[in-house]
Amino acid sequence: MKGELIQKDMESNYMNLKDTLTRLLNSNDTVFIISHDSPDFDALGASIGMAFICEKMKKRPYIVVNEEFRDMDKSTSTIVGDMKNRFNVIRLEEIEKVKGKDNLLIVLDTNKEYMISVNSKDFDDVIVIDHHSQDEKTIKNAYKFIDIKVSSTCEIVEVLINQFRVKYNPKYYASYLLAGIELDTKGYDKNATDKTHDAASRLIRSGADKSYVKELFAEDFAKDRAIQKLVQETKMYDFTLAIACQNSNLDVTYTRGDLAKAADYMLKFNTSASFAIGKINDNDYYISARSNGLINVGNVMSMFPNGGGNMYSAAAKIPATITLEELQSILINYLTPGYIEEEKNENIKRLKL
Repeated sequence: MKGELIQKDMESNYMNLKDTLTRLLNSNDTVFIISHDSPDFDALGASIGMAFICEKMKKRPYIVVNEEFRDMDKSTSTIVGDMKNRFNVIRLEEIEKVKGKDNLLIVLDTNKEYMISVNSKDFDDVIVIDHHSQDEKTIKNAYKFIDIKVSSTCEIVEVLINQFRVKYNPKYYASYLLAGIELDTKGYDKNATDKTHDAASRLIRSGADKSYVKELFAEDFAKDRAIQKLVQETKMYDFTLAIACQNSNLDVTYTRGDLAKAADYMLKFNTSASFAIGKINDNDYYISARSNGLINVGNVMSMFPNGGGNMYSAAAKIPATITLEELQSILINYLTPGYIEEEKNENIKRLKL
Protein backbone atom coordinates (compact mmCIF):
# COMPACT_ATOMS: atom_id res chain seq x y z
CA MET A 1 0.00 0.00 0.00
CA LYS A 2 1.18 3.47 -0.81
CA GLY A 3 2.94 5.08 2.15
CA GLU A 4 3.76 1.75 3.78
CA LEU A 5 6.81 -0.46 3.63
CA ILE A 6 6.72 -2.89 0.73
CA GLN A 7 8.47 -5.73 2.53
CA LYS A 8 6.72 -8.20 4.81
CA ASP A 9 9.46 -10.64 5.77
CA MET A 10 13.06 -11.29 4.83
CA GLU A 11 12.25 -13.99 2.28
CA SER A 12 9.69 -11.97 0.34
CA ASN A 13 11.38 -8.53 0.56
CA TYR A 14 12.90 -8.36 -2.89
CA MET A 15 10.10 -10.20 -4.65
CA ASN A 16 7.62 -7.65 -3.27
CA LEU A 17 9.91 -4.85 -4.38
CA LYS A 18 10.33 -6.31 -7.86
CA ASP A 19 6.58 -6.77 -8.29
CA THR A 20 5.81 -3.24 -7.08
CA LEU A 21 8.52 -1.68 -9.23
CA THR A 22 7.34 -3.64 -12.29
CA ARG A 23 3.77 -2.47 -11.80
CA LEU A 24 4.80 1.15 -11.34
CA LEU A 25 7.05 1.11 -14.41
CA ASN A 26 4.27 -0.40 -16.51
CA SER A 27 1.64 2.09 -15.32
CA ASN A 28 3.69 5.27 -15.91
CA ASP A 29 4.91 6.58 -19.25
CA THR A 30 7.75 8.76 -17.91
CA VAL A 31 10.27 7.76 -15.24
CA PHE A 32 12.57 10.01 -13.22
CA ILE A 33 15.40 8.73 -11.00
CA ILE A 34 16.78 10.95 -8.26
CA SER A 35 19.06 10.52 -5.25
CA HIS A 36 20.03 12.86 -2.45
CA ASP A 37 21.64 16.22 -3.16
CA SER A 38 25.44 16.04 -3.56
CA PRO A 39 25.25 12.39 -4.63
CA ASP A 40 28.03 10.02 -3.60
CA PHE A 41 29.15 6.71 -5.12
CA ASP A 42 26.26 4.79 -3.57
CA ALA A 43 23.66 7.23 -4.87
CA LEU A 44 25.17 7.40 -8.36
CA GLY A 45 25.82 3.67 -8.64
CA ALA A 46 22.26 2.89 -7.57
CA SER A 47 20.92 5.42 -10.09
CA ILE A 48 22.89 3.75 -12.88
CA GLY A 49 21.70 0.31 -11.87
CA MET A 50 18.09 1.47 -11.68
CA ALA A 51 18.39 3.04 -15.14
CA PHE A 52 19.46 -0.35 -16.53
CA ILE A 53 16.39 -1.94 -14.90
CA CYS A 54 14.13 0.70 -16.44
CA GLU A 55 15.61 0.02 -19.87
CA LYS A 56 15.00 -3.69 -19.40
CA MET A 57 11.35 -2.76 -18.79
CA LYS A 58 11.32 -0.73 -22.05
CA LYS A 59 11.51 2.65 -20.29
CA ARG A 60 14.04 5.41 -20.99
CA PRO A 61 14.47 7.08 -17.59
CA TYR A 62 15.65 10.57 -16.80
CA ILE A 63 18.31 10.75 -14.07
CA VAL A 64 18.08 14.04 -12.20
CA VAL A 65 21.43 15.40 -11.01
CA ASN A 66 20.90 18.98 -9.91
CA GLU A 67 24.55 19.65 -9.15
CA GLU A 68 27.17 21.76 -10.89
CA PHE A 69 30.39 20.01 -11.91
CA ARG A 70 32.39 22.63 -10.04
CA ASP A 71 30.67 21.55 -6.81
CA MET A 72 31.59 17.87 -7.25
CA ASP A 73 34.84 16.17 -6.39
CA LYS A 74 36.91 14.72 -9.20
CA SER A 75 35.63 11.13 -9.03
CA THR A 76 31.98 12.11 -8.68
CA SER A 77 32.19 14.44 -11.68
CA THR A 78 33.87 11.63 -13.64
CA ILE A 79 30.95 9.29 -12.96
CA VAL A 80 28.31 11.91 -13.78
CA GLY A 81 30.15 12.78 -16.99
CA ASP A 82 30.18 9.11 -17.96
CA MET A 83 26.49 8.78 -17.07
CA LYS A 84 25.71 11.58 -19.53
CA ASN A 85 27.32 9.53 -22.30
CA ARG A 86 24.94 6.65 -21.67
CA PHE A 87 21.72 7.96 -20.07
CA ASN A 88 19.39 10.95 -20.10
CA VAL A 89 20.87 13.07 -17.27
CA ILE A 90 18.90 16.26 -16.64
CA ARG A 91 18.77 19.17 -14.22
CA LEU A 92 15.83 20.29 -12.10
CA GLU A 93 14.60 22.96 -14.50
CA GLU A 94 14.30 20.41 -17.34
CA ILE A 95 11.82 18.11 -15.59
CA GLU A 96 8.64 19.94 -16.56
CA LYS A 97 9.73 19.99 -20.19
CA VAL A 98 9.92 16.19 -20.44
CA LYS A 99 7.09 15.10 -18.15
CA GLY A 100 4.46 12.80 -19.64
CA LYS A 101 0.88 12.04 -18.73
CA ASP A 102 1.78 9.70 -15.86
CA ASN A 103 5.08 10.23 -14.10
CA LEU A 104 7.00 7.96 -11.72
CA LEU A 105 9.70 9.26 -9.36
CA ILE A 106 12.22 6.71 -8.09
CA VAL A 107 14.06 8.05 -5.02
CA LEU A 108 17.33 6.29 -4.16
CA ASP A 109 19.70 6.36 -1.17
CA THR A 110 17.54 8.71 0.88
CA ASN A 111 14.00 8.75 2.20
CA LYS A 112 13.92 12.41 3.27
CA GLU A 113 11.97 15.02 1.30
CA TYR A 114 14.44 17.79 2.15
CA MET A 115 17.38 15.80 0.74
CA ILE A 116 16.07 15.71 -2.83
CA SER A 117 15.84 18.69 -5.17
CA VAL A 118 12.27 17.99 -6.34
CA ASN A 119 8.87 18.01 -4.65
CA SER A 120 7.66 14.41 -4.56
CA LYS A 121 4.05 15.63 -4.63
CA ASP A 122 4.58 16.76 -8.23
CA PHE A 123 4.66 13.13 -9.44
CA ASP A 124 1.85 10.63 -9.91
CA ASP A 125 3.71 7.77 -8.23
CA VAL A 126 6.77 7.72 -5.96
CA ILE A 127 8.85 4.77 -4.81
CA VAL A 128 11.66 5.10 -2.26
CA ILE A 129 14.50 2.55 -2.15
CA ASP A 130 16.94 3.17 0.67
CA HIS A 131 18.94 1.85 3.62
CA HIS A 132 18.66 4.81 6.03
CA SER A 133 16.33 5.05 9.02
CA GLN A 134 12.90 6.66 8.68
CA ASP A 135 11.66 9.57 10.76
CA GLU A 136 9.01 12.28 10.59
CA LYS A 137 10.80 13.82 7.61
CA THR A 138 10.47 10.67 5.50
CA ILE A 139 8.65 11.17 2.18
CA LYS A 140 4.92 10.67 2.64
CA ASN A 141 2.51 8.88 0.31
CA ALA A 142 5.20 6.83 -1.39
CA TYR A 143 5.85 3.15 -1.88
CA LYS A 144 8.86 2.38 0.29
CA PHE A 145 11.52 -0.29 0.44
CA ILE A 146 13.78 0.67 3.32
CA ASP A 147 16.12 -1.88 4.90
CA ILE A 148 18.59 -0.39 7.38
CA LYS A 149 20.38 -3.73 7.72
CA VAL A 150 21.57 -3.65 4.11
CA SER A 151 25.03 -2.20 3.51
CA SER A 152 24.09 0.20 0.74
CA THR A 153 21.48 1.12 -1.81
CA CYS A 154 23.78 -0.30 -4.48
CA GLU A 155 23.48 -3.70 -2.80
CA ILE A 156 19.66 -3.49 -2.96
CA VAL A 157 19.73 -2.42 -6.61
CA GLU A 158 22.25 -5.13 -7.51
CA VAL A 159 19.90 -7.78 -6.14
CA LEU A 160 17.10 -6.30 -8.24
CA ILE A 161 19.34 -6.30 -11.32
CA ASN A 162 20.01 -9.98 -10.72
CA GLN A 163 16.28 -10.69 -10.37
CA PHE A 164 15.41 -8.75 -13.52
CA ARG A 165 18.27 -10.54 -15.36
CA VAL A 166 19.74 -7.25 -16.50
CA LYS A 167 23.00 -7.13 -18.43
CA TYR A 168 25.36 -4.20 -17.82
CA ASN A 169 25.99 -2.30 -21.04
CA PRO A 170 28.80 -1.36 -21.13
CA LYS A 171 29.99 -3.96 -18.66
CA TYR A 172 32.34 -1.67 -16.75
CA TYR A 173 29.34 0.32 -15.49
CA ALA A 174 29.03 -2.45 -12.89
CA SER A 175 32.12 -0.82 -11.36
CA TYR A 176 30.01 2.12 -10.18
CA LEU A 177 27.74 -0.13 -8.11
CA LEU A 178 30.78 -1.87 -6.67
CA ALA A 179 32.20 1.54 -5.71
CA GLY A 180 28.93 2.36 -3.94
CA ILE A 181 29.10 -0.83 -1.89
CA GLU A 182 32.77 -0.31 -1.03
CA LEU A 183 32.10 3.31 -0.01
CA ASP A 184 29.25 2.55 2.38
CA THR A 185 30.96 -0.49 3.91
CA LYS A 186 34.34 1.28 4.23
CA GLY A 187 35.95 -1.46 2.18
CA TYR A 188 33.75 -4.20 3.75
CA ASP A 189 34.83 -3.29 7.29
CA LYS A 190 31.38 -2.02 8.34
CA ASN A 191 27.87 -3.40 7.94
CA ALA A 192 28.93 -5.97 5.34
CA THR A 193 27.19 -9.35 5.40
CA ASP A 194 27.58 -12.50 3.37
CA LYS A 195 24.91 -11.09 1.03
CA THR A 196 27.04 -7.97 0.55
CA HIS A 197 29.98 -10.10 -0.55
CA ASP A 198 27.68 -12.11 -2.82
CA ALA A 199 26.52 -8.89 -4.50
CA ALA A 200 30.11 -7.70 -4.92
CA SER A 201 31.12 -11.05 -6.44
CA ARG A 202 28.25 -10.90 -8.94
CA LEU A 203 29.28 -7.37 -9.92
CA ILE A 204 32.86 -8.49 -10.58
CA ARG A 205 31.63 -11.43 -12.65
CA SER A 206 29.38 -9.02 -14.56
CA GLY A 207 32.27 -6.75 -15.52
CA ALA A 208 33.14 -4.52 -12.54
CA ASP A 209 36.78 -3.50 -12.69
CA LYS A 210 38.38 -3.44 -9.23
CA SER A 211 41.35 -1.44 -10.52
CA TYR A 212 39.04 1.25 -11.84
CA VAL A 213 37.15 1.32 -8.54
CA LYS A 214 40.46 1.81 -6.75
CA GLU A 215 41.19 4.76 -9.04
CA LEU A 216 37.84 6.32 -8.15
CA PHE A 217 38.83 6.27 -4.49
CA ALA A 218 42.23 7.87 -5.17
CA GLU A 219 42.54 11.17 -3.32
CA ASP A 220 43.24 14.51 -4.93
CA PHE A 221 46.33 15.85 -3.13
CA ALA A 222 45.08 19.43 -2.56
CA LYS A 223 41.68 18.16 -1.44
CA ASP A 224 43.26 15.68 0.92
CA ARG A 225 45.40 18.43 2.47
CA ALA A 226 42.27 20.51 3.13
CA ILE A 227 40.58 17.52 4.78
CA GLN A 228 43.65 16.83 6.92
CA LYS A 229 43.74 20.46 8.07
CA LEU A 230 40.20 20.01 9.30
CA VAL A 231 41.09 16.73 11.02
CA GLN A 232 43.96 18.53 12.79
CA GLU A 233 41.34 20.65 14.56
CA THR A 234 39.85 17.55 16.18
CA LYS A 235 39.15 17.74 19.90
CA MET A 236 38.24 14.78 22.07
CA TYR A 237 35.35 14.89 24.53
CA ASP A 238 33.62 12.63 27.02
CA PHE A 239 32.75 9.09 25.84
CA THR A 240 35.63 9.37 23.30
CA LEU A 241 33.72 11.71 21.03
CA ALA A 242 35.83 13.34 18.31
CA ILE A 243 34.67 16.67 16.89
CA ALA A 244 36.49 18.61 14.18
CA CYS A 245 35.21 22.07 13.33
CA GLN A 246 36.37 24.50 10.64
CA ASN A 247 37.43 27.21 13.09
CA SER A 248 40.34 28.24 10.88
CA ASN A 249 40.66 28.34 7.07
CA LEU A 250 37.22 29.94 6.93
CA ASP A 251 37.67 30.75 3.26
CA VAL A 252 37.65 27.05 2.40
CA THR A 253 34.40 25.50 1.15
CA TYR A 254 34.10 21.74 1.65
CA THR A 255 31.92 19.24 -0.19
CA ARG A 256 29.75 16.87 1.81
CA GLY A 257 32.09 14.11 0.67
CA ASP A 258 35.07 15.98 2.13
CA LEU A 259 33.40 16.19 5.53
CA ALA A 260 32.39 12.54 5.34
CA LYS A 261 36.03 11.60 4.70
CA ALA A 262 37.13 13.70 7.69
CA ALA A 263 34.58 11.99 9.95
CA ASP A 264 35.68 8.57 8.67
CA TYR A 265 39.30 9.43 9.36
CA MET A 266 38.60 10.52 12.95
CA LEU A 267 36.87 7.23 13.66
CA LYS A 268 40.32 5.61 13.49
CA PHE A 269 41.32 7.28 16.77
CA ASN A 270 39.65 4.75 19.09
CA THR A 271 36.55 6.94 19.13
CA SER A 272 32.93 6.03 19.75
CA ALA A 273 31.66 8.68 17.34
CA SER A 274 33.12 11.42 15.17
CA PHE A 275 31.69 14.67 13.82
CA ALA A 276 33.17 16.89 11.09
CA ILE A 277 31.69 20.41 10.83
CA GLY A 278 32.34 22.75 7.93
CA LYS A 279 30.96 25.22 5.40
CA ILE A 280 29.59 23.75 2.15
CA ASN A 281 28.51 27.06 0.60
CA ASP A 282 27.92 30.67 1.64
CA ASN A 283 24.50 29.84 3.07
CA ASP A 284 24.91 26.43 4.71
CA TYR A 285 27.02 24.47 7.16
CA TYR A 286 27.16 20.68 7.22
CA ILE A 287 27.90 18.06 9.87
CA SER A 288 28.99 14.59 8.84
CA ALA A 289 28.77 12.01 11.64
CA ARG A 290 30.15 8.49 11.98
CA SER A 291 29.93 5.88 14.75
CA ASN A 292 31.43 2.54 15.65
CA GLY A 293 28.00 1.44 16.91
CA LEU A 294 28.08 2.59 20.52
CA ILE A 295 26.31 5.87 19.77
CA ASN A 296 23.46 6.18 17.27
CA VAL A 297 24.59 9.20 15.26
CA GLY A 298 21.35 9.09 13.29
CA ASN A 299 19.53 10.09 16.45
CA VAL A 300 22.11 12.80 17.15
CA MET A 301 21.74 14.35 13.71
CA SER A 302 17.95 14.09 13.90
CA MET A 303 17.98 16.84 16.52
CA PHE A 304 18.67 19.29 13.68
CA PRO A 305 15.77 20.36 11.42
CA ASN A 306 17.52 18.96 8.32
CA GLY A 307 19.37 16.00 9.76
CA GLY A 308 19.18 12.24 10.07
CA GLY A 309 20.76 8.96 9.06
CA ASN A 310 21.38 5.60 10.68
CA MET A 311 23.37 4.29 13.63
CA TYR A 312 26.70 4.33 11.82
CA SER A 313 26.42 7.19 9.34
CA ALA A 314 24.44 10.43 9.47
CA ALA A 315 24.53 14.09 8.57
CA ALA A 316 22.79 17.43 8.94
CA LYS A 317 22.63 20.62 6.90
CA ILE A 318 22.34 23.79 8.98
CA PRO A 319 21.60 27.32 7.73
CA ALA A 320 24.58 29.64 8.30
CA THR A 321 22.61 31.94 10.60
CA ILE A 322 25.07 31.30 13.44
CA THR A 323 28.83 30.92 13.49
CA LEU A 324 30.60 27.60 13.09
CA GLU A 325 31.93 27.99 16.62
CA GLU A 326 28.39 28.41 17.94
CA LEU A 327 27.27 25.33 16.01
CA GLN A 328 30.13 23.34 17.49
CA SER A 329 29.12 24.47 21.00
CA ILE A 330 25.52 23.41 20.40
CA LEU A 331 26.67 19.94 19.37
CA ILE A 332 29.10 19.61 22.31
CA ASN A 333 26.52 20.77 24.85
CA TYR A 334 23.99 18.33 23.44
CA LEU A 335 26.34 15.36 23.53
CA THR A 336 28.05 15.86 26.90
CA PRO A 337 27.83 14.90 29.60
CA GLY A 338 24.35 13.33 29.70
CA TYR A 339 23.69 12.22 26.13
CA ILE A 340 24.35 8.50 26.60
CA GLU A 341 21.73 8.21 29.31
CA GLU A 342 19.30 10.32 27.30
CA GLU A 343 19.72 8.07 24.30
CA LYS A 344 18.99 4.98 26.38
CA ASN A 345 15.77 6.63 27.47
CA GLU A 346 15.03 7.67 23.87
CA ASN A 347 14.65 11.22 25.17
CA ILE A 348 16.00 12.92 22.06
CA LYS A 349 15.77 16.70 22.05
CA ARG A 350 15.27 18.69 18.87
CA LEU A 351 16.88 21.98 17.96
CA LYS A 352 15.43 24.85 15.95
CA LEU A 353 18.14 26.83 14.18
